[in-house]
Amino acid sequence: MKFKLIALLLAIASLFLFLSLVACEEESNDDEWKNDMYLVLVNKTNTVGADHIPNNLVDVDKKYVAAHKKDTIQLEKTTAEAVALMIDAMKADGIDNVTVTSAYRTYEYQEFLFNKYIAQEKADHPTWSDAEARDFVLTYSAYPGTSEHQTGLCVDLWTTEMEPGLYNYGSETPNNPYDKGFAETEAFVWLQKNAHKYGFILRFPEDKTEITGYSYESWHYRYVGIEHATKIYEKGITLEEYLGK
Repeated sequence: MKFKLIALLLAIASLFLFLSLVACEEESNDDEWKNDMYLVLVNKTNTVGADHIPNNLVDVDKKYVAAHKKDTIQLEKTTAEAVALMIDAMKADGIDNVTVTSAYRTYEYQEFLFNKYIAQEKADHPTWSDAEARDFVLTYSAYPGTSEHQTGLCVDLWTTEMEPGLYNYGSETPNNPYDKGFAETEAFVWLQKNAHKYGFILRFPEDKTEITGYSYESWHYRYVGIEHATKIYEKGITLEEYLGK
């Protein structure tokens, strides 16, 4: 009886030790993710302040920037290097018309864009109230402080296949050569298979809008590093799901 009791106590102690190790490992993983700048989560519930400016911002080489962009485009340094490598790889595979059309944005510029979109929606829908226009804009544009463009870790890509539809860049209209969305291009097909190899993920997938809070954006890619991007790609999940947020 005595030996059975000792064995039972040892078993209980082993179980507690195991559970403790698991908890420590999970806490360690959480800490690792918190300390990894490339896994920072910015969305409607995880915000950044108006004064947030990323470290190591660099100018993106003009050869990787869309011709219609007149201003300098910036990204976090490693992200800029990764997108250059990715665009070069696309060119090597015969897709030589892809460039960056948007990257780092200041809080103030995001505020300008957000208000501009509200004004556009009100002009297009004269009967809408300010609140109705704002709610609709929130489905496709981030309120200032909730845009990951402010992190300098994401890009909006552009291809000259879309030139006729420049005014409606985000359109995913099928079978209309005069209103071509990014998802209808060779570039998108290539990115679906290869973006993760360069550390990028499709940030707002078509079937995950309820999780991300934003409508489908086939052109918006977020840098998280090759290891994490590969895991996210293989699991078919979003950054929110990957981080358990």
